[in-house]
Order: sequence, then C-alpha cells, then structure tokens
Amino acid sequence: MKPLDSEAGFILWEVLVTMGILSVLLAVAIPQGNNMLRRGAVEHEALCLMSDLRLAQDQARTATESVKGISDVTTGSLLGYRRRVRIHGDGYQVFSYGTSVILRRHACPAEVRMHLANATYGEDIDFNSFGRPSMGATINITLRENGGRERVCRQIIIDPAGRIRLASP
Repeated sequence: MKPLDSEAGFILWEVLVTMGILSVLLAVAIPQGNNMLRRGAVEHEALCLMSDLRLAQDQARTATESVKGISDVTTGSLLGYRRRVRIHGDGYQVFSYGTSVILRRHACPAEVRMHLANATYGEDIDFNSFGRPSMGATINITLRENGGRERVCRQIIIDPAGRIRLASP
C-alpha cells in the first residue's frame, strides 16, 4: 500500500476562497447578462417591426386590388389606403385595408412593450399607394424594456414622405 500524502489535494480554506471569488464574479455577471438579453430582445423587435413596416409599405405601392369605396370609419371620407399596421403594446398586425385578411401577426416577448406616439386614429398606421403613411405628421413608435427601470431603448420614426428609420433615443 502507498502511504497517504498529506500534501495532495485542496484544503478547505482554498476551496472556500475560490467559491467566494466565483460567487462575487457571478453576482456581477448575471445581472449584466440579463440586461444584455433584454436590450437584444428590444433591438430584435425593432428590426422586425421596421422590416414589416417596409413590407407593408412596399405591398401598398404594388397592390393591385381596388380600394374604391373604402371609407374611413371616423370621417366617412373615401381613402386610397391599401395596407394597415395595427400596433398594440404586446405586438402588431399587418393586414389588407378594408378586409379582415391578416397578412402578418407578430407577438412581442414579455420583455418588450411597443407604443405608437402621436396617433390620431388609434393605434393604426395606413399606407397609401405611394407608400406614404396616413398621418400627416411624423410617426414615432417607441420600443421599451419591460423590466425594472422601463428605459427607452429604440425608436422607429416614419416621416410624412414615408421614410422609415431606426433611432436611438
């Protein structure tokens, strides 16, 4: 038999010091990782919404269905709008104007909230055959983190000419 060597292995205080150092590092790293994941989710949702806004805009420009006789429910006036994007806090829908055909439906994860600022007709953005939005002013869509501090992370801006861009607040 081999005699036991008293110098082999770790002693208790070495293990405890190592565990203490690792716990301090993890206490700092885990919240930072969660913040990074939330910011990444907001960034992803902003890019998805921007892509779908551009898709709705392009489809409105190239749509072949007739839009005569479609009237605005609030004013009763005839419109030439072909695509509508309806934004609500936990997602959005893209559908053909005047019908109930939903072209795309998107639900946001729990970490992200959307808000359509300066909306005059509720939470809808309509695009006409020129790709311009129905509202005459600049449209701001704000995407926020839903956790903790509720910081503004990204903003999508649609100008009256129809240009869609992503901005940091």
